[in-house]
Amino acid sequence: MIDLEYASDLPVNLIVEPGVDRPGAVLAECRFDDVEGEPVPGWLAVPSEPTETPAGVIHQHSTGGRGAFVAEAVAVAAAGGVALSIGTVMSLDPAADARRSILAIRRAADVLRHGGRVGGVLRSPREVAAKPPSCRNLA
Repeated sequence: MIDLEYASDLPVNLIVEPGVDRPGAVLAECRFDDVEGEPVPGWLAVPSEPTETPAGVIHQHSTGGRGAFVAEAVAVAAAGGVALSIGTVMSLDPAADARRSILAIRRAADVLRHGGRVGGVLRSPREVAAKPPSCRNLA
């Protein structure tokens, strides 16, 4: 049995680079810490305009890396959601890879819920109205 326990309140240390405007969305490279403190690189897509209750989508590709779902992430953001695309960990130990990949997805969910210093990428409608989601103000 693979141990998937971890403390979800560990700091994610989210870093978001300046974003690039896409139709209806902003796309930015980002990284956050996995449960062992190792960086997980990703692409973060958020809507250009604030939405009341953004849905969160996490993409993880098994062989194409974090860039494999950029078009889909932008489409989610343009529709009003927030998308985080990450790659899969690959080594010579399949059990360890599975554990790290699953925990990376769970940490990505932590990023969407809690975020970095701004209290999460997904926020309540009141917070969204006060401070629209933008890759530029997450870092």
